[in-house]
Amino acid sequence: MLDLDIIPFEQIPASGLLPAGALDVVPQNASVAQALQALQKKHFADEAIPVLAHAMPEREAVWWASRSCEQAGDSLAPADLAAARSAAAWVASPSPETAAAAAAAARDAGSTGPGAFAAQAASFAQDP
Repeated sequence: MLDLDIIPFEQIPASGLLPAGALDVVPQNASVAQALQALQKKHFADEAIPVLAHAMPEREAVWWASRSCEQAGDSLAPADLAAARSAAAWVASPSPETAAAAAAAARDAGSTGPGAFAAQAASFAQDP
C-alpha cells in the first residue's frame, strides 16, 4: 500500500513542474500527502495530478494509466486501446515478455496516444 505521508514532496520530480502559484501553497518539508491536501484546498487539484502520478511506484502508475484509458473506451483508437490493454497485461503479470508486448503495442499505436503512453511506461518500468 502506498503511504503518501512518508514520501517527502521534494523527492517528487513533479514538484518542479508545478506553476509558481501552486508551488507556493505547499508547506516547506511537506510530505506528498500534505502537498496534495494543500494543493486541493487552494483549488490546484488539476496541478496535483502529476504529483500523485510521480509519487506512485511504476506498477501502480501503469495500472492507473491503463485503467484511465479503459474508462475512455470508444473515444480511443482501437490500436491505442489495445496498447492500454497490453499495459494492463504487464501490470497483471510483469515480465520481460509482457514488457516487450507492451512496447510493440505502443509502436503499433503510433506511440502518441494515452494507451500508447501507458504501454511505453510498462515497457520502460524497472521494477515489476
